[in-house]
This record gives sequence, structure tokens and C-alpha cells, in this order.
Amino acid sequence: SQWQEAMDHLLGPLVRGLESERGNVSVFGDVLDKLQAVVRHYRMRGRDPRATLVGKLVRESIYPQIQLGLEAHSTDPKIVEKSCRVMKHCIRCVPDECQGIMQQWGACLLDRFSAHQHSSFVYALEVLIVQYYEEPAAKGMLGELFHRMTSVGLQTLSRMAGNLDECRELVEDYFGIFDRCVQNYPELICTSQILPATLELANTALTVSQRDAASAVFALVQNFVQYAATDYCPEQVKAVVASVAPHNLRTCMGLVVSVPPYYIQNMIPSLVHAICMSSPGQSQQWMSAAMGVLPPGVVSPAALPSAMGQLTSSRLWDVERALSDIGYRCEQLVMRNRNAMK
Repeated sequence: SQWQEAMDHLLGPLVRGLESERGNVSVFGDVLDKLQAVVRHYRMRGRDPRATLVGKLVRESIYPQIQLGLEAHSTDPKIVEKSCRVMKHCIRCVPDECQGIMQQWGACLLDRFSAHQHSSFVYALEVLIVQYYEEPAAKGMLGELFHRMTSVGLQTLSRMAGNLDECRELVEDYFGIFDRCVQNYPELICTSQILPATLELANTALTVSQRDAASAVFALVQNFVQYAATDYCPEQVKAVVASVAPHNLRTCMGLVVSVPPYYIQNMIPSLVHAICMSSPGQSQQWMSAAMGVLPPGVVSPAALPSAMGQLTSSRLWDVERALSDIGYRCEQLVMRNRNAMK
């Protein structure tokens, strides 16, 4: 057909280039870029005859060459990212046709991530989960893959806990996949043996300064706190969250004292509010302990009751106003100390 001829004209040279240019990293990367640029524009499902043609091309030509490319360049983060991006768009283009290689691709991700902890492998796993987790035949395999790959990710991040900004891409994708699962597939999270360690590490990761990484961590902690406050959250998970929540508040207040970038300042109030609303009966006690990190004079004894009331208020606006005031006072203190050193 005319459509098949057009696809052969567009994709044929690129697929052949994956094989012929595998030894040339620069050209191989360009071929991957061009391939995903074509595939990303199509979505085909069901009995669409085009899906059969493209699916066959993915299974028999594109995916095998991606595997070989990853074997040859598994230490190159750019090639890994581009290869995973091609597979993401292939899966989104013909999801039904790609189910046949889902298990192979998952095994490839686990093998490569175990050897080289590139964050792109974690994001590629998230793509598989989002696309196929609701399929009964895939649920068990993807659950096992999630647990094994996140265990590797946790080990890697734990080794870097003192300097998580150095592995910010992995921070973003590791906590990002947990956040996606909390919102859509909580049973995956509730059966994770590394959940307590992940939430403890998330508390440390709240201090990362890179915007995307920080956004992923704040989103996970906030969404998990809100999930734990629901009736359908298992009790053992509620207990884990309750044990970490006071430390999250203390970290948030420590961030305010440090006068972080504005985009982190904007994330703090909603997280503080979510934590306090998750356990109103304990919020005063938790907040009192968290405010212990504030320098003397930032909140006077006379103003403390009012500040506590605002910080634990059910109205987000009150929390924002209180933290803004405390943040301003901390900023002034930092400026005074800086001037005193000159």
C-alpha cells in the first residue's frame, strides 16, 4: 500500500542505520533521534492493519538493534537515554503489538540497570508499567521487575545519600516512579519491602537543589502522605508514613532556614499542610519539634502560639503566610550574618 511504501521509505534507512552505524556513537545517536522523531507521531491499536506492519518492524528489526546498541554502549548515558526513548515511542505507537517483547525488554532493563545505574532505565520501566500493568498477564512480571529494579536504585542512591545532587537524574526518576505508582498502582508500593527505606531516603532527598529532582521528591512525599490518610491505605503503610512524617516537617523547616531557591520555597507550604492535615491530632507536637531548628529570634516566644496555629491550620493560605514570614526573617538573618563577616 501507499502507506507501507511511505513507512519503508522513512523507517527503512533508519533501521538499517542502527546496524551499520552501531560502532559510530555520534551517528548511531543521530539515527536514534531521527527514528523516535518519526515513530512518536503515530498511535495504532486494535485491528488497524498499519499496527501489524509497524509492530512486526519493531519486534523483528528495531528492538533487536536497540538491544545490540545497548550492549555496545551501555556506559554511554546519552545512547541509553535515546535508546529508551525510541522504545517508549514504539510502545506507545503500537502497544498491542509490543506486548510480545515486553518481557524481553523488561529483562534487558533489569540486566543493564544492574550493571550501569542510568536513570533512563528506571523511566523506561515506568513506561512499561503505565502501558501494561492493568493487563492481568503482565501484572506479576511487572511487579517483580519493579521490586528488583527499585532495590538496585535504592542501593545506588543510599551510597550517594551525602551528595544526591550528583545523581539528580536518578533521584528524579527513582522517586518519580514511586510517585506514579502511589497515584495509580498503590498495591505495588504497599508490597514493596524497601518502602520504609525509600521514605527515609526521600526525607534526605528533600534537600536536593535541582528543580526537577526536587519536584519529584516533594510530589512523592506529599502524595504518599495524602494516600496514607485514606481509609483504603493498609495500616502497616500508615505506620511507616507516620514514623517519617515528623522528620519531613523538620526537614521542611530546615529548608526554610537555609533560604533555598524560590521554586523550592514554593513547594514547601503544600507539603507542610498535607503532613499536618494527615494527622491533625499530632500536628501540633510534630510542628513544635520541627520549629526547634529555627534560629533564635526568628519567631519570638510571644509570636510562637500564633505561628503554630497558622502552620498547622487547615487552610493552606495560613500555612503559606506563616512560612513566608519565617522565610523572610531567616533571609534577613542570613544577610546580617553575611554583612558581619565582611
